[in-house]
Amino acid sequence: MRGNPRGAPGRRPPSSGTSARSVATEVLLDTNVFLRHLLQDHPEQSPASTALLERIESGVLAGWVTPMAVAEMVWVLSGSTYGLTRDDIRDGLSALWELPGLRVVDNRALLRALELYASRSIDFIDAYHGALAEAAGGVVYSFDRDFNRIPGVTRLTPEAGAGRTVPVRRSASPSLAALPAPGRLPSAGSDWCLRRSGRSWRRGPISRPGDRACSPGLQGPGRHRQ
Repeated sequence: MRGNPRGAPGRRPPSSGTSARSVATEVLLDTNVFLRHLLQDHPEQSPASTALLERIESGVLAGWVTPMAVAEMVWVLSGSTYGLTRDDIRDGLSALWELPGLRVVDNRALLRALELYASRSIDFIDAYHGALAEAAGGVVYSFDRDFNRIPGVTRLTPEAGAGRTVPVRRSASPSLAALPAPGRLPSAGSDWCLRRSGRSWRRGPISRPGDRACSPGLQGPGRHRQ
């Protein structure tokens, strides 16, 4: 069965012959449901996962899967535990995405990514980004040379001095939600920094040179404190 990356003993849910009917709810399927079905490696979870996919195929349920789940499947199947080949992973997942009633978010890009992953021997995430770049004009900024192997994609590298840059020192890991929103960074010459407040971060002014109240994690342009 083409939907099983190992070739055995997993099976693709058989077609029930029942016409799909509209359903009120679309359910999200986690990575492990697909893995248990594809690998058939658990006495209880594998048949239960296959049965769920059969319900989706017959129209009893509608299912959907995210690109992150697909990336996790590739990572698990290619790891040391299972060690599947790139071709097996591509063939198994591509066949599974053809299941009626299953919606794969970004399906076209993911199918292209699986093909690039297998044929170009590049990381799956790079393959996915390459597929997205192909569909959006073919240009990607990156230091990763994997993109050089993708036909139709031009890799550019960021260069110092190309446009306004904001100096940032990173000696801590503030929450991304606390960072200034894009396009709202302080203008050059202003004095600001991020202060730690418990487990969160708050942006505030540097009150005076040598002010130690500011965290050394992230600071804006202006006076930099050591």
